[in-house]
Amino acid sequence: MYNLAHCFDSGKGVTRDPAEAASWYQRSAKLGHSGAQCNLGNCFRNGEGLSQDFEKAVYWYSEAAKQGNSDAQCNLAHCYNGGMGVLQDHKLAVEWYRKSAKRGHSGAQGVLGDCYRAGEGVTRDYKQAVLWYRKSSNQGSQDSLWKLNTLMKVLNDF
Repeated sequence: MYNLAHCFDSGKGVTRDPAEAASWYQRSAKLGHSGAQCNLGNCFRNGEGLSQDFEKAVYWYSEAAKQGNSDAQCNLAHCYNGGMGVLQDHKLAVEWYRKSAKRGHSGAQGVLGDCYRAGEGVTRDYKQAVLWYRKSSNQGSQDSLWKLNTLMKVLNDF
């Protein structure tokens, strides 16, 4: 079911059909497939194939995140960070970013670096910011590499 949903979502081998993809993601998500749960959350967040509903997106991200899906953990963190479908909570966002980052999610590592640099949801800690930017940039994130270099220049100017 998940693979069929992905085909409709991406248009691989079939005509792209977001509504059909969402239908198959729902079936697979209800059976506990964390990838389908995460992608269904994306459908609800973006209003693709379904009506946009941030609360439902958070529900499905939460289901997948509890299973250790790093994409869902990062997406759930974004929801808490921006107050989409939940009350804004920077500390809880950092918890989910950290879980995702520890599982190797480059995007979560970069955003966690942002949180430490800005002191958002955590105590400002430039060493931690450097650590997480470095982890993300080592995976090829140009954005994190730029932020790492910029932060290092600022720190060296002190």
